[in-house]
Amino acid sequence: MPLVNMKEMLHDAQLHNYAVPSFNVSTLETFKGIVQAAEAERSPLIVAITPKFLRYFGVEYFCPMAVNVLRGTTIPAALHLDHGKSIADVMTALRGGFSSVMIDGSARSFEDNVALTKRVVEMAEPISVSVEGELGKLILADGSMGDNTLDNMTDPVKAGEFARLTGVDALAVSVGNAHGVYAKEPHIDVDRLVDICGKTEVPLVLHGGSGTPKIPELIDGGIRKININADFQIAFRTAISGVLQLHPCENLYSDDLLMGAIESIREVAVARIRDFRSANRV
Repeated sequence: MPLVNMKEMLHDAQLHNYAVPSFNVSTLETFKGIVQAAEAERSPLIVAITPKFLRYFGVEYFCPMAVNVLRGTTIPAALHLDHGKSIADVMTALRGGFSSVMIDGSARSFEDNVALTKRVVEMAEPISVSVEGELGKLILADGSMGDNTLDNMTDPVKAGEFARLTGVDALAVSVGNAHGVYAKEPHIDVDRLVDICGKTEVPLVLHGGSGTPKIPELIDGGIRKININADFQIAFRTAISGVLQLHPCENLYSDDLLMGAIESIREVAVARIRDFRSANRV
């Protein structure tokens, strides 16, 4: 089936109170594992990739492969640019056939973030590509950027204004969540999320979903897309380390090393899909 506009997915999630899994890919094994999991669980799927890993794969390799694979699935699937920082990042994704893009202007002033995000919406809307924006700042979960503070979190009133001024299809928010592996239990402000939801009326996105507590409450509070990356990085490394401990590496072919990673990633993806209530939605 053709690639799906993310807006359509999130509308269904809004109607039926679940979150669509947005799974980041950084290796071919991750890509295979998450697609296999989504098909097995009959879940819609957003395949996300950052500009960094798009450059690593090579646009000329990744885009044709990803578009062809996702078109061949039996589930609704979107190909999504995660954390694009510039118009150039967005243009690369649009030329590559992506059906959805994120423009992350969260490090900019409110006014500059609005202007950049609005420009991307104006570029993407005529070609039926959905746009995610971000308001509020996410720190690293390991504490290397300091603790989450109120200054980093999304202001509900500004969120409503941002959604109205930009016309985004989805809004990523900061409510105590962080990127990476948490060094300590985070405080997730569900009340703030509910306030944001009431003031924006657009589907909300949770970045840094790996290890974030209160997922059921967050979904009930308005989260309709949850990003997972760190969980897959851990599964990949753990699987390969396990194989190397059991077998002398000089006797291993690369596929022997990597098949276990695919299985581990598939298991993690299945668990997250069920956590997000997106299984059997197709």
